[in-house]
Amino acid sequence: MSGGFFFLAPILLAVAAISLFLLLSWLFDKRPQRYKAHMLFKEVDQSVQRGKKKEKQDNTQYEDNNSIFDLLLMNFKPLRKFSPALIIHDARKHEWDLTVGQYYLIYFMASSSFSLLLYIYLNKNMLGLIGFVVGIFVPRIILYYKKKRYAHLLNDRIAVYMKTMANSMSVLGNVVDALNETIKLVHPSLKPDLLRVVSLLQSGKTVTYSYEEMCKKYDFNDFVFFHEMLEVAHDSGGEYMDILMKIAEDFEQRKLLQAKLDTSMSQAKKAYIYNSIIFAGLPFIFYFFQRGAYNMLMETIAGPIVIIMFACILLGVYYKVETLTRMESFKNQ
Repeated sequence: MSGGFFFLAPILLAVAAISLFLLLSWLFDKRPQRYKAHMLFKEVDQSVQRGKKKEKQDNTQYEDNNSIFDLLLMNFKPLRKFSPALIIHDARKHEWDLTVGQYYLIYFMASSSFSLLLYIYLNKNMLGLIGFVVGIFVPRIILYYKKKRYAHLLNDRIAVYMKTMANSMSVLGNVVDALNETIKLVHPSLKPDLLRVVSLLQSGKTVTYSYEEMCKKYDFNDFVFFHEMLEVAHDSGGEYMDILMKIAEDFEQRKLLQAKLDTSMSQAKKAYIYNSIIFAGLPFIFYFFQRGAYNMLMETIAGPIVIIMFACILLGVYYKVETLTRMESFKNQ
């Protein structure tokens, strides 16, 4: 039995290494931005149709993807947000085209990798199979970083729209005309919403009413205030045009504030990660230099449980540290 394990160990470790590499590739994948200059003057009607079709498709798939795994997790309220259907639905809302097959591939690779590493780490203790439970959290963790990256992109897109709209209003003085010019220059993801606004404005609706749905979708304080002042500028003009530009510039400062916050927290996060690595490496140090103490610890029931509990505490504290880097105070709850 022992000889068979040592024969399979290199293969299993290779599988674990490849799985971890693919997971990190998914997590840190930085594809080039598809928004290029030659896309600025494409037909905006196609954007509207694509947006409606994708939204309908996402909703249909969300309803149809309730597997047994989903039903099992949804019955436990704390685990509800980790169900595959919810994660896939949420991923597509944040420009991550996650499929059902990709989700289960990520789960399988993460679970098998964690189980193998824990099995070896805990001195071939079957408690290492808890890795198949830990794997449930991995897709949601990857989604968190995808959403964080999407938030940066969304901030840039909205900032470009607000500044362009403010400049167009100062030149044209009319919301419909300014919006038609702005649509040509904004990111394609914003065009379906803006085209709907144009249709409502042309039908005689007020500026506030026309932008109501879009303000709910992008629920930022500065964004909502910008469109409240846009109606005043449309009716009165004058100094209110300058106020629109100031609001747009204030919104753009979100990116600078986020960068400062990330910089101020980076050293603390690195120090915490290094300390966690040292903790994770202590059992290996005992394994090579104090084998008797290591065996004594791992052969008890409490030893592996204590190590796993401390690992969970470290991950929980890291989650709290990570939440301090969010810009939630700039967004309505």
